[in-house]
Amino acid sequence: MVPFWFLPYAIATGNTFVVKASKQVPLTMQLITEYIHQVGLPKGVFNLVNGDKVVADAFMDSPRVKGVSVVGSTPTCRIIAERCARSNKRFQAMGSAKNHLVAMPDAKVDEVVRNMISSCYGCAGQRCMASSAIVAVGNDMYKTICSKFVEESKKVVVANPLDAKYADEQMLMGPVISAKAKKFILDMIEKGVKEGATLALDGRNIRVQGCEKGIFGRPDRLYGCQTGYGNSQDGDFWPRSYYYSSPRRLMKQLRLSMTTTTATALRFIRKTATGRVSSSWRPNAE
Repeated sequence: MVPFWFLPYAIATGNTFVVKASKQVPLTMQLITEYIHQVGLPKGVFNLVNGDKVVADAFMDSPRVKGVSVVGSTPTCRIIAERCARSNKRFQAMGSAKNHLVAMPDAKVDEVVRNMISSCYGCAGQRCMASSAIVAVGNDMYKTICSKFVEESKKVVVANPLDAKYADEQMLMGPVISAKAKKFILDMIEKGVKEGATLALDGRNIRVQGCEKGIFGRPDRLYGCQTGYGNSQDGDFWPRSYYYSSPRRLMKQLRLSMTTTTATALRFIRKTATGRVSSSWRPNAE
């Protein structure tokens, strides 16, 4: 997905394009590259390389590379920005994200929760546009969403996405990206519990039939986390929800917070240090 944020515009404006695939999911970009070559672009216009930090460093150091575009963590993007600036190289460095979903007091709750579930658990919460924070305006809306979201989370199917018997499953949660990522998730859950949070929905111990060694996890729910718990100001991609109620707040790959007014909700969102995209739910205006 991410290379297509840059590829069409780079080629349309007369540039060649080199993409370094993620070392964790290289096969996807390899398949896309095969399709792109079928379009008939001149040789050398689109190029694919694989590798780790060594390849990325080569891009930034080479005088033949005139611009660098990247989507990644804030620390990584800061390094790339500094290095490109020193060599007078153009760059786009998009670091981290917190995507807020605002539920207004008159929103259609069932529709809101259905969309939240899809955003949160699609791709196991490991995509840039996954919902990172939910802000409920009003105490009644906060309590309602807390209750309904937990109940709907229990219904999420966790399985191998390539298993044919789940081909028609609308909401399927696959594995997280790596064992390191799962360890981070488990550590954060444990941290919340030790700080006094209530683990209302425990999805840590799951085994998927046919994928017993897979890196899976069910949705988890933590209530009453301390302010600042986890990475509440960082970009994080993991299928977990934490609920903060003022003055105690709560977070996740999804964080659910309660504010009293729309203006307060907007101030809450603006305090987030990461890049952000926000959506709000309320009935259509007549």
